[in-house]
Amino acid sequence: MSSETDQERCRNCDTELQGVFCHQCGQSSKVIRRPTREVLDDALGNVFHWDSRLIRTLRLLFFHPGRLSAEWVEGRRMRYVPPFRLYIIASFVLFLLVGLSTRQSTSDFEVLSASDGAIKSLQASIDKAKEAGDWLTGITLQAALQAIEDPGAYFRKIISNLPKAAFVFLPLFALLHRLANLRQKRFYIDYLVFSLNFHAFSYLLIAIVLLAGLVSSVVGEFLELFYVLIPVYGIVAFRNFSQQGWGKSILKGFLVFGAYATVLSFGIAFFLAAVLFL
Repeated sequence: MSSETDQERCRNCDTELQGVFCHQCGQSSKVIRRPTREVLDDALGNVFHWDSRLIRTLRLLFFHPGRLSAEWVEGRRMRYVPPFRLYIIASFVLFLLVGLSTRQSTSDFEVLSASDGAIKSLQASIDKAKEAGDWLTGITLQAALQAIEDPGAYFRKIISNLPKAAFVFLPLFALLHRLANLRQKRFYIDYLVFSLNFHAFSYLLIAIVLLAGLVSSVVGEFLELFYVLIPVYGIVAFRNFSQQGWGKSILKGFLVFGAYATVLSFGIAFFLAAVLFL
């Protein structure tokens, strides 16, 4: 229940009240007290409502490619989990499983060590670069030397920075998709929503494969065949989102995914080099 008092000053900032809400801090003058049972009912109701939204969202995401993005763009939003929140959930699940599945790999790296000759040779190259004034080569080689001396730490840096690197490619994919559909009267934000949902699907599919691999390596290796579903899903999603024929959708899918894969390969190479300096 709620109760009001004849207070003249705000309980929070002690400002003189001029109405129900304090004009200084915004706090209400009402004192709201509710039984614990009512608070729990509201909390559980919100949780169950959110769960129903998540289930509805995942069903549309997995079994109706591109439709979730179209629903959001067309204004039917309250029944689904917002795209950015869905992406955060998917990326959290994926990179949690990536960390678990690679924990053994990092422990294996701890026993690896480069030969003294290789380290000395690399150190000599670093000294030569410094003498020649080639500071960029010197820094790069110095970072590479650190990776060789402690490969386990380098691998852990890769894992810890993967979510940040993956997030960078979201707007790039949306831009490529937008360029492939210049004639359509859509905003860039529409394609960004599509990108969020497409990457959420990809992450969740990869997470399923990784989880299966943690349970059984044989099952995990078999389910890796499902990775081919990602570009197929993307082409079907292109068609459903843009409402175009199969011919245009397949052609644009090849163009977008081809360009994206090319840029992604350079991006991964840059990331593997940049992580040495983090």
